[in-house]
Parts: sequence; C-alpha cells; structure tokens
Amino acid sequence: MITTIQQIETFSKSLNKNSIDSDKNEIYDSFLDCILIIDNNNSNNILEQLIEKLKSISNIEFLNSNNINYHFMKLLLISIQRIINNNNNNNNNNNNNNNNNNNNNNNNNNNNNNNNNNNNNNNNDNNNKLYKSLFNTYIEILEISKIILNQDENHLNKVKILEMVINNIKDTLSLNIIENSFEIVNDLLEKSNLSMISILEENHENNIHFNVLFNLLNKIYNELNNNQNNNQNNNQNKEILLVINKFRDIFIKNSIELLKKSIDTDIRNGVISTLLLPLINDSIETFNMVKEFAYKMISDPPESLFVSLVKSEGFKLLSNLFNSFYKNLIFDPIFWQSIINGLNDINDSLNRKRSSYLLKKSIKISIEKENEISRWGDNWSKYFKWSKGDSEKLQKLWNTFFLIYESLDDFTIHLIQPVWKEIDSLVIGSSSSSSSSSSSSSSSSSSSSSSSSSSSSSSSMSSSTKEGLDFEWVEILFKRCLNHQNPAVIKVLIIDVLNSKQYIPYLPIEFISSTLIQSISNAALYKGVTESTIHVATINFFTNYYESLSTIKEKSIFIQTIINCLVVNHFQKELLVNIIKFIEIITNEQKLKLTVLNNQFFPVFLNFFEISIKRLHSNARNRIYKSIIKSLIYLCDENNQDCQQLDFNNKSKIIYSIPLHFHTNLKYNQLLNNWLNSINNDNNSNLNNIKLILNNYKIQNDNLIIIDKDLIIKIKQESFIISRMILYLNSNDFSEIINEILIEISKLIKDCTSFALENNMTFNKFIILLGSILSITELSNQIEILKPLFINTENFYENFLDFLLNNFKNQQLLNQLQSNYIPTLEVEESLYLIQSFIIENILNDNNLNSYKIKLNNYLNQIFNNSNNNNNNNKNNNNNNNVKIEIQKVIYIQKLFGIFKERSNIYKLFKVEEIEKLIDFIFNITIQKPKQQQEQQNDHSIKETLELWGNINSYFIKTKWMLIRNLLTCQSEIMKNENKSLDQSKLLIEKSSNYLEILIDDLSGSNFYCSQPIFHCLTILLPIGTKRKDGKIGFNKELFENCLSYAWTSVMDSGTLTFIGSFIQLAYQHDILSVSINEVEEEEEEEGEEGDEEIIFNHHNLLKEYFYKLLNQSSLVIGLYNLLIMKTTMIWKEYPEIAILYVDEIYESLVFGPTRTAGNELHQDDLELTFHDALIGVPTFVFNLHQDSICESAKDQIKFGFGSVPHKDSFGRAIATVFLYEMGKLSKSPSHQNENKNKKIIEFINLISMKLLNSNFDKEFLKKKEYILNTPIHRLKVRIWQSLCILSKFIQPNSNEQMNEIGSAIVKIFHLFNLPSIRKYVNIFLVNFMKRHHEIIEIHLIQLLDNLNVRGDILSSIVVTAGYILLNIENNNQLYQKVFNRILSLTTSGHQVVKTIASSIIVQIYDTDNKLAEKLSSDSTMLAFLKQLHYFFTNNQQAFKSLEKQKKVMDLEKKNQFSSSSFQNVFYDTPVLEQLSPSEIISPGIFEFLLSPSNDYSIGTPLEKQLRDKLLEKSKYLPKVNGIDNENDSDDDDDDDENDKENNITKLISNTDDIDEYIDNNPTSYQKKILPWSNDLDLETRDELVVKKARQSIIIVASFIDKIPNLAGLARTCEIFNIECLVVSDLKIRDNKEFQNITVTAEKWLPMEEVAENDLKQYLLSKKSQGYSLLGVEQTSSSVLLNKFEFPQKSVLVLGKEKEGIPTEFINLLDKCIEIPQLGIIRSLNVHVSGSLMIWDYFRQQLNK
Repeated sequence: MITTIQQIETFSKSLNKNSIDSDKNEIYDSFLDCILIIDNNNSNNILEQLIEKLKSISNIEFLNSNNINYHFMKLLLISIQRIINNNNNNNNNNNNNNNNNNNNNNNNNNNNNNNNNNNNNNNNDNNNKLYKSLFNTYIEILEISKIILNQDENHLNKVKILEMVINNIKDTLSLNIIENSFEIVNDLLEKSNLSMISILEENHENNIHFNVLFNLLNKIYNELNNNQNNNQNNNQNKEILLVINKFRDIFIKNSIELLKKSIDTDIRNGVISTLLLPLINDSIETFNMVKEFAYKMISDPPESLFVSLVKSEGFKLLSNLFNSFYKNLIFDPIFWQSIINGLNDINDSLNRKRSSYLLKKSIKISIEKENEISRWGDNWSKYFKWSKGDSEKLQKLWNTFFLIYESLDDFTIHLIQPVWKEIDSLVIGSSSSSSSSSSSSSSSSSSSSSSSSSSSSSSSMSSSTKEGLDFEWVEILFKRCLNHQNPAVIKVLIIDVLNSKQYIPYLPIEFISSTLIQSISNAALYKGVTESTIHVATINFFTNYYESLSTIKEKSIFIQTIINCLVVNHFQKELLVNIIKFIEIITNEQKLKLTVLNNQFFPVFLNFFEISIKRLHSNARNRIYKSIIKSLIYLCDENNQDCQQLDFNNKSKIIYSIPLHFHTNLKYNQLLNNWLNSINNDNNSNLNNIKLILNNYKIQNDNLIIIDKDLIIKIKQESFIISRMILYLNSNDFSEIINEILIEISKLIKDCTSFALENNMTFNKFIILLGSILSITELSNQIEILKPLFINTENFYENFLDFLLNNFKNQQLLNQLQSNYIPTLEVEESLYLIQSFIIENILNDNNLNSYKIKLNNYLNQIFNNSNNNNNNNKNNNNNNNVKIEIQKVIYIQKLFGIFKERSNIYKLFKVEEIEKLIDFIFNITIQKPKQQQEQQNDHSIKETLELWGNINSYFIKTKWMLIRNLLTCQSEIMKNENKSLDQSKLLIEKSSNYLEILIDDLSGSNFYCSQPIFHCLTILLPIGTKRKDGKIGFNKELFENCLSYAWTSVMDSGTLTFIGSFIQLAYQHDILSVSINEVEEEEEEEGEEGDEEIIFNHHNLLKEYFYKLLNQSSLVIGLYNLLIMKTTMIWKEYPEIAILYVDEIYESLVFGPTRTAGNELHQDDLELTFHDALIGVPTFVFNLHQDSICESAKDQIKFGFGSVPHKDSFGRAIATVFLYEMGKLSKSPSHQNENKNKKIIEFINLISMKLLNSNFDKEFLKKKEYILNTPIHRLKVRIWQSLCILSKFIQPNSNEQMNEIGSAIVKIFHLFNLPSIRKYVNIFLVNFMKRHHEIIEIHLIQLLDNLNVRGDILSSIVVTAGYILLNIENNNQLYQKVFNRILSLTTSGHQVVKTIASSIIVQIYDTDNKLAEKLSSDSTMLAFLKQLHYFFTNNQQAFKSLEKQKKVMDLEKKNQFSSSSFQNVFYDTPVLEQLSPSEIISPGIFEFLLSPSNDYSIGTPLEKQLRDKLLEKSKYLPKVNGIDNENDSDDDDDDDENDKENNITKLISNTDDIDEYIDNNPTSYQKKILPWSNDLDLETRDELVVKKARQSIIIVASFIDKIPNLAGLARTCEIFNIECLVVSDLKIRDNKEFQNITVTAEKWLPMEEVAENDLKQYLLSKKSQGYSLLGVEQTSSSVLLNKFEFPQKSVLVLGKEKEGIPTEFINLLDKCIEIPQLGIIRSLNVHVSGSLMIWDYFRQQLNK
C-alpha cells in the first residue's frame, strides 16, 4: 500500500518536471484534499511520519543538494499544518461534546465521559510530544539558514521554504494547543537571541539568515502580543508573557546596537521596518527608549556611518512609531525639533520628504481628532498647537506653509516668486501667536545689559493671543529660500524680503540676527543684478525694523544684538559697512539717546572695534569708524539710570581704539569731543581722573622694580590711552596737564643724571606720556598751547635739549648703559619724539644758530663713539658686544629725533654736512651678538637676543627713515641753490652702491620696515641707475633688480597697500618721461659701425608691471586711480611716450576693474571717498603689526597713496579727460613744436582704431549675446564712452585709414548690441560723420541700401541715419540721399523699421524749417510728404504708433543721442539706460579735472586743498536731460498697487485685524502640496509605490534620443504612476541634464532598457502577456485620440523625434492613435504627445 508520504513524493516529482520555480497553491490544495483523508485514529501517525520525513530530508535538501525538492518540502509543510489545524478543531469539538454530555447525561454516563477524557488527555500528551518534535525540527531548519549562502542558485526557493516554516510556527503558536508552550517560545527566542548576537559580533553578510531571523521575531511577537491581549487570564499566557518580557528588552537593546554598528543597509532596514514595532507593542518604557534613539539618529548620527542615511532612518523610525504613539509624540518638543531639523536639511531631499510627511500626518491626526483634543490635556509644545476653535485658521496657515515650502523645490524664479508673496500671511499669523509669549532678543554677551533684559520684538505690533504657527516654521521657509540651489532665486527673494513693508515689524530679532544676516552676507548678492539694490535694501530693512520698535529700550537692545552678531560672526565686509551705515543714519536722523553703550555692553563693543573692524580692508575700516564716530553721541544716554554709564577707563579704551588720523582730523575730533562731553556728567571728571593718574605716577616710583619689556610696554600702552584722553580736554585743562608733566620732568632732570633716571619709574612714565602726547598732537590749536609751555615752564626746551646733548659729551653711555636694553630703546624713542617736537615747533631763527653749535658737538661725539665701537669690536675678535650693537640703534634713534621733522632743521646744514651724515649712516649696520659665557644667566641679555629679529627690523626702519629725511633735506638745500638732487657729488659717486645696499635690506625686510626702504629707492632710483657713460638711459641689470625686489617685497608683505609705493617708485616723472626714441637717436649718433650693443628699453619692463598693477587693482581699491594719475600727467606732456603705451591706455580705459558696487563699498549718492593715510609713529618699538605706513602726511602723499579717491570711475574720468585734452591739443596745434602735434594726432588715431577694433576681439565675440550690466556689457560701455569723447578729434591721415574706420563701422552694425550700446554708437557716428561726409557717402548709404539684413540691424541703421540727417550741413545733395532712403523704408515689411522711419520723417517734417530748401524745393516730393504727414497724424493707429516711438526717439531731444559732452556720455545716458552705479560718473568730477586752476599734476596726487574741492564737485548731480516726468498709462497701475500696499500696511498695523487680513487673502496660486484627505499613512515614497496600484500602461521610448524629451517623459510617467518607462539605455539616469529636469522622478519610476534592435521581441512578448500594442502616429487607419478607448493593459510606442515610428514597427501595432490638430504645422513634440496620451489614458481609467 502506498503511503501518504510516497504519494506526496511522487506528485512533487511530477511538478518538478513541469516547473520548478512556479508556486502551485491551487494544485497543492486539490492534491492534498484527495490524499490527506484524516480521522482521529490516524492523524497522529501521519503527522509523526511527516515530521520524521521532514527532519530526515531537511539537512540533505538544504545543505547537500544544489537543486532542492522544493515542491516536496512545501507539500510536507502544508500537510503538517493541515493536520495540526484538523487536530485542533477535533479537540475543540470533543471538548465541547464532553462538556455537553457532562451537563445533560446522568451519573451512569459520567464514567464513560471520564474515560473519554482520559483518552483525550493521553492523546494530548502524544500530541505535545509530536509538536515539540516538530518545533525542534523547525528550529533546526532555521538554524541551517546561517550557512545558506547568497550566491546559491536556489537560495530563493530555500527562502520560501524558510518563510513557510516561520508561518507554520506562528500558526501553531496561535492555536495555543501545546502545553508548556512557553518552553518552546523560550527556546525559539533564545536561539533567535544567539543569532542576533552573532550578527552583531560578526557583522556577516548572510542576508538570508538575518531576514529569516527578523521575520521570525516579527511573526512571533505579533502573534504573542495578540494572544496576550485576547487571553490575559490564561496561566500559560502569563508564563509566555514572562518569556516575552524577558527577551523584549534584550532584543530592543541588540536592535539598537545593530543600528549603531552595522553598515549593512538591509540589516538596518530590517530592524527598523520589521523588528522594532512588534517588540515595542504597547510598552511606553520601550517606546521611550526607541524614541530617544531615533532622536539621536537625527540630531547626532555616528560619524562612522553615512550621516544622511542614519538621519533618514531616524525619521523612518519616528514614522513607524507615530501610528501607535502619536499622542506621546505630538506633545514632545524634541519630536518637533527633529521635524524642523529635517525640513531644514538642504543636503538631503529624502529627509525633507520624511519630515514633511510626519508634519502632514500630525496635522491630519489633529484634524481628525479635534473633537477629542481637549481631553488630551494642555501639554502642547510651543512648536505645535491645535484646537477645534482655531482649526480652520490653522489649516489655512499650514496650507500656505506647504504651498510655499514645496514651491521652493522648483528651480526657476517665475514659479517661486508669485507663491513666495504668501509669506506675508504666515509671518503675521506667527506673530499673532507668539507676540504674547515670545521672549525678547538680547545680546549674546554675558556682560551685555541686554543679556538680562527681554522684550518682545513684536509686542508693539500685536496683542492677539489666538493660535498661529510658531515662527520656527516660518523660518524654515526663509532658510530654504535663502539657501536655494538657484542663485537667481536667492537674489530676488532676499531683495523681496528686505523691501517688504508688511511683515518686517513682525520678524523676531533672533531671526534677524542669525538667519537673515547670514543670508545677506552672501557674496553673490553684491554682484550682478542685485549689486545696485542690495545696499539700499539692507539699510532700509534695518531702518524699517528699528522704526517699528516702540521704546528706547527695544531700540537699544536691537542695536546691541546686531553689534554682538557682527562680533561673533565673520560677515561679508559690505554687509558690515551697510549695517553700521544704518546705525549712523537712524541715530543721526532721529537723534534719540539710546542706552546701547554702557559698562555692561562695553566688552562686546570693544571686541567689535578690535576684532570685527580690524580684520577688514583699510577702506572699509575707515568707513565704519566714520559712521561709528558720528553715532557715538546717540548710543549713550547719560541721564538713563537703568544702566551703568561708561567709566573713564572704558571711555579711554574706545578713544584709543579709534585710529590716530581721526583724532587729528578736525571734523571727527570735534565729534569725539562732543561725545565725551555729552557723557561727562561732572564737567571735571576727565580732568580729575587724569590728575589722579599723574599723582600715582609720582608716588609709585620704586627704584627696586626691574623695568623689563613687559612692564615698559604696559606703561607705554597706558600712556597712549591716557594721551588720547588728554587731547580732548578743553584748552585750560589741556594746558594745566601739560604744565604739570613738564614741571615733573624738569624736576627729575635737575635732580638726577640721565643714567640714574634709566630705572626711575616716575621719569620713564612721564617721558613716555609726554612723547605719546606729542606724537599724536597735530591740531594747530593744541600746538599753539604747547609752544609757550615748552618755553616758559622752567625753560623746559633748553634744559631738555641740554640733557640729551650731554649724554654723549660725558662719554658715559657705552660704559653705564644698563643691561635692560629693550626698555632703554622704548624710552629713547619717547625722548626723540620730544626732541623732534622742540626742533620743529620751538626753535626759530633766533635760537637755531645757538643750537647748531651744540648740535655739531653732539654729531661729532656720535662719529667718535661709532669709531671707538668699531675698534672695540676688532679688539674683541669680532665677537659683537650686545651693548655696542644696542648703542648703534640708539645712535640712529637720536639722529632720527633731530631730523624727524624737516621744515626747520635743514636750514642748519650745508650740502657737505648732510652728505657726510648720509654716508655715515649708510655704513652703520648691526649684527646679532653672540652670548658670552659669563652672560649665560643674564635674563635681560637672553631676552634681547631672543627679540633680535624685532630689534633688527626696528633698526632698519628707523635707519632708512633717517636716510630718507636726510635725502629730502639735501634736496631742499640744493633747491635753494638752484640745483637738483642728481647733481649731488656723493650721489653721483655712490648712489649705485647705495641702491645695492637698499636692495639687500629690502630682500630681508618685512612689512614693518620695508616702507622707508621703498621711499629711499624712489629717491635714488633715477640717479643710481643712470648709465655711467653719460648717455640717456638706465643700467639694465640694476634697474631690473630694483623693480624686481620691490615688486617681490610688495607681494610678500601681506598687505597690498604697499603697492601704491611701487607706483611712486616705478612711474615717477624722471623714469617714465625718458623717451626710448631719444636713447636710440643718441646711440645712432655716437655709436660706431658694427656696434651691436642692445639698448635697454625700460618702457618694456614698465609695461609688464603696468599689467600686473591693473590685475592687482581689482584687489586694492584706489590703486588703479593712483596709477592713471601718475602716468597720464606724463603721457600728456610727452605724446611720444603715450604712443608707446597705446595698449596699456586701452586696458586702463576699458579693462580696468569691473568690480561690483559692493566691492567699491557702496559710495552713497555717487559721492567720492578718499584713501585716508595711516599716519603716525609706531605704538611700540617692537610692535611689528602696527597700522601706520608713514610717520608724516608729507611722506604719505609723496611716497604712498596720498589722498587718492577710491572709486574706479575717478580713474576712468582721468583717463578720459586725458584723451579729451590730447584731442583738444590736436585741434589747436602749436607752431613751436610741430613734431609734438604730429605725435598727438598719431596717438589719437591709434587709440581710436584700437577701441574700434576691440569690438571684434574674442572677448566679445565668444558670447554673441549678453545682458545688462554684465562684465561684457560694462566693458562695451567703456569702449564706446571713450570713442564718443574721441569722436570730435579723430583725424584719419589717409583714405586707407578712413576706409578702415568705415569698414569697422559697417561690421559693428552687424554685431549684437544692447540699446545702451547702440545709443553710444549713435553718438559716436553722429559726431564723427558730420565732420567726415565721405563716411556717409561710402558706408552709411551702403548700409541703408542693404534691405535684406535682419530687422534689428536695419532699425539701428535707420536710427543712426535719422540723427545724422539732422547734422548734415551745407551738403543738400548728401542730405537728399539719406532722406530718400529713410523715406523709402516707411514702406518696409518689418514693423519696427517702418515705424522708426515713419517717425523720423514726420518729426523732420514738423521741426525742420529748411526742409524745402534741403530737398531743392521739389514740389512733387513736398506734396507727397504733406499727404504722408496728414495720414500719419490723422490715422489713429498710425498716430498712436508714432507717438509711442517718439517717446523712445525724440529728435527734438537730439542732444541725448548726439552730444558727446561728459555729462551726456557719463551721467545722463547711464542713468537713463539704468547702467550699474559704478559706470555713472558725476559731471562735477570732469569739471574739476578740466578746471585750469586744478592742475593735479603739480606736485603729488590730490593734496588736501584739491581733495576738498573735488569732494564738493563730486556731489554735483544735475537733472538728467530728457527725462519725461509725465506719467504714462502704466503709472495708474503702479498707483493702484501702491494704494493696495498702503491699505495692507494700514490693515496689519491694527492687531485686531490680523485674522481678517489672513482670511481675506487666500492662496490663489498653483498648489503642489499633498492634501490632508490623501493617504498620508504611507511612510515613504517607496511604500507609496508599492501600495498604490500602478497604471497598467507601458511607455516605450526606445526611439527617443534627446535628453530633454526623455527626462520630461520620465517626470510625466512618474506623476501618473505608470507601470514602466522603456528606454534604449538606462545609463541616461546618471546624466546630470536628465536629473535636473526629472527632479528625482527617475528614483521612483520603474525603467527598463530595451535597445531598438531588441524592441520587436519585447513588443511580441508583451502582446503574449495580454497587452495591446498602441502607437502615436498619423496613419491612414489611425484613430483620433478623443474617440479612442484605451485598453486597461496597454503598451504605447512613441516614435523618433523627426521620422516617427519606423514602418516595420507600425505593422506590429494593434492601433495607431492620432492627436486632433487645428493649427498649420502637423507635428507635436514627442514629449508633449506622450504626455497627452498618458493623461487621456489616466482620465479614462479614473472615470471607470
């Protein structure tokens, strides 16, 4: 007899032969129904046999067989479960029967029933044994999964078997038929735990094993959880519950560990999606553990893992938790913070989507549960609240939020900007909810007064307590907007934000001081289209917000917060300047006394001075300092009792932090003085504090204190701080303090020798203080106070000079010099500062001679001591002595004190004496001493040697400053003798050697000491590099070395401010003016035949540096201006030199810096700002980072930048004026120098042709089209501006040159040019052609006759011809030729050309009284014109068209289109054409430059008096000619819009109307958000794809090869959730262009690769699967789309872009569909066609 198992085995083999991979569930059931006939007697036997068989084959099938008997094992498992289920049903029936019998039968039957029960119990025991054996088998099979490898070909079938095992386990446990089942559960969980630990420890890649494990645990825990919920009182279930809880925490902890450590995404996904939720069940404790871990995954993902993946998993985990625990999450602030962080994640779109999903889900739950929300408690966080009463309003606000948020996924501005306008309602709505509870902003500093204050930023605007969105949500939108991927979106929306009038008052100050300020610090905003608007918009924004604050306290806190923000962040310099400019404007306009600056906020304010400002370029620093100085008086309120007023020390530190040149400027000195007086409650408080300090100086003298470096620097710093405050005393107080200082110093001098004073603390403090005061005292009124004091106070000046001179006379310095050298040098510096002041201001003609006698002895002593020191060095075997080397430094200090100021001292010396000093000092050098053995423990010497580099730098700087001053003194002396410096015998003989020394020192110098070397190089370069043979020219090697080392030093100095000194060096008059022609001629005259000596052309070298300087001009503001000022004054004088530099002049005119307005730091109202030189002595001897460049204004003007304007437009104005003046000289020839006139004309022609031909450079042709104010446009503007100025002066010297110009003009008309350029071209041509009619005759008429050119070109030609017509004089024949051709174009087929020509004819007819004469009184022509004019003026359509054209081209305003004046070219036209502000130059600047009285070429660039005059002229802004002030029809719309804005502003200013405003302004734009009613319960898009059935249509796009079409199709297919998109190559998904268009659609859309060659086979296979094959094609049998009904399963074939579907494929199709068309062309884009088809298919399915 065949057993059941044999039947199953035989049947399974037959299935194997047919299909091994296909499931046959229906066949299984039918088969088992036939053979598996089970009764109570044989069920256990069959079950036992099945279990034994399963146990016997499982190991073999899984481990040893490559081809498992899949059907056999599956049938075994199904059979086993059938029997178990049957047994369970039978047992239940028996139990019921027994119970019934027990109740109904008599006692006699009880025994029988008991027997039956006993039998049942025996059966149950047997069943339990079988079940336990079965479970053991199941566990063994599951254990085998550990060693099943993924690469096994049959692993999928094995996985299905394992899944059946798991289902059987779950089903069996659910029956609750096993006694002590908790033991089985315990065993299962124990094995599972060990498996999880192995995964955790080994981290192996057996996906089968962990998938089986997670699936098992999921099924077990879900089933056991259900059982526990349904059978709480069952004892067995209680035992199971203990087992469950025992392992629950273990599995949770291990799961979390897996998420922490595993890098396998499948494992991680299995834990999150499969394992955790059933483990948690309803355990709040476990939920909290998992929730906290999810928060950590989002906020602090482990660095070892892929961060974005972990964050995404955290959101996914929260989403899973939300379904069961939404009440717990919705009240948790951290939950909302996590969502906010996710929405703000600009790097990961998936995190944003998951966060958005969670938020929408929360809103949906709140809407659905709003009736019971009140019972949940009042535990809402500030981030999210809901109530039934506010539900409608909140839904509108959230709807608007998602509308804006999802619109920001778009890339283009036109899709985003209209929607962004809805932000108003959100900001106002958020304000209404937060105004009553929002904490005020405060300054971050703990020391700030605002740190303990609070004030609602919007409390003055709103008092509503109704619910709205917390501003954190609104800030998300701002952050997304301000960090958008499209820079154009950022620019436009930021400007919108800054210019908003509606919601600015409602923005929290925290948002402004963080997100907003960070955003407007974006460098891109200060370039391109926003460069001209960002500055004003920024200032207006802060002004509007400030003005919305109601109290002084709020205003003060706002400014404190902003300043603190500037301190802690490193912002764009333009933003820093704009914000401080806002503070200046608002404080000076409102003149309110604020409480910004007090003792509490002082540390922040001081940091702002010392950190934020100092890290900027000097130009930006100066602008900020100016603004702050103007604002200081309003930042302190001396009468406010709520905050501590600034004490003396803090006031002193602020004054000290402001650079010296502001204190010596009368205007800013007065402002600072006013501020100090305004906060000085006690008029004598400053004086008393200073007196107290002086008294402490007197009583703190302790000769036992060792004065070391740190102490002397501290004393000196205190002295500089106090000295600044002394300057601001009134005259009487100032005099009193100085008098006290002088008396004390005089007393000390009399009582002690100089060497006893060295360690005298009081002496050092008073000397340093006096030196500090004198070093910064430059105001004339203070100097006048000092003079009598120095003379009359105990004859101070004589005693002090004698004190200094006697130092050397006593010959004690070398022997008694203390070992503390550094303090000695610091004190000596103060001594020479006092000495130089006395020499400059106190000595006069009466006492100079007596001083000269003493001075000669003093100098002789220096010479003698120097010689003695040299001898001592030789005797010491060249082991330099520290004292001797320091004494050399002191020599230089003392001599520099004598010659520091040169206006008096040079009168005491002769040339020979100065030359002796120069030579002496040139030869003084110092070397680092070697520390002697006996000095090893001398701390002072050790410290000196450690600082030797600093000492050497100080020595080099002071030495070369002294030599520079001596050279300038020598120059003055020789000037008085009518000689020049190059006639000095010493310099003629030794200047070359001196240059070698200078180069050597320059090569080893640093930023601190290189400037005076530059100055000396500037003086000596023209002398020292002259050829020694007496010929004109320079020594090549020495000249090149000087410039090379100078340039290297400039580039290595760390500050490009030094580069101004390079210009003064290289382009000085005596170098640039040397003509190479003169050199060549001289060589030819004196040279002999065969002499091949190459002449050094220094101009070639200067040209190289010229280009380098132009490149650096983009970095150093003002450098370009200095370069042009220096060179043009020489080129004007020497036109033959200018000819050599035509290319360089062109570059400076056109390719000068095209920096943005932001880089020029936003010059307000086109006003010029100037370079403010950093003048002053070093603060400390060893401070190598001090700001001062020169120690006197004279040296700064001569050797540095001087007072050069910053705006590059000033340099272009100089260059243009240079062209203009050269042109004027060419038209007024001088009979005295005919050759010079020829050179000027040659130069004008050369530069003109260079400018004309530049229009055809690659720079411009590589980009055929450009937009307004781009660099290319701005460069073209400059070319044509220059040509307009030259147009009146070009004098072609031959027909060939005239034809060259004409040909260039013809070609220019064929180039693309914006209207502004065409206008400049017009101005040039009108001015040039009216002087050269032959150009009109040959070239313009030829252009007018070429009627087949493009319409835009012809219209430009006609406009030019119209204006030229007005300027043709005394040439009626030429006039008629041009007129007739314009007249003929009134019939042009091109509408624009016809309109322009008609407008010109009508306007000439109306305005030209001599028209009949010019047309030779041709009656026929005049009659025709009259009739034509009648038509144009009486036909409504024609009249309207011509009037409109007249506004654009009004011949009565011909100056606009023909005047080459500076005002029209550089001001009127740029303003009318809306050019960049940096391209607009005030006419006053040209007026200044052209004024005969303002010859800036005399002396040095822009000395003080010229600077002041230029500043006034630069402010002259005339009314632009030709601006039509009448409103056109569009103005009414603008007025309506303004009225609307005013109404909105009025509405929202009333806080009671806020809700009304929001309700009455609904969203009316395209909505792309997912509505609440949609299926929000789908966690991710992956699940959405799985759960939502796809449309059964396949789109075949294998014929399409254009990326935009394929990408568009992919996006459409994804939107409508189609089944599949077929393409020829799947690699297209990685294409960037494809991805940009699909916006991630390819990630969610199934795509398949089928090449064209394989397409037939693919289509036939789909047809065999029941799909209808359809094509989009126009054929004889095609069906119109509106009449076609799509089959549910369709394959839609799209054709090639041009050819359509190939014929051989059309024959395969079931139907061709045609789209109805009404237009003329017979073709649609393939993407559009496909989209229409997909939509119609979707529509039909939707209707079904």
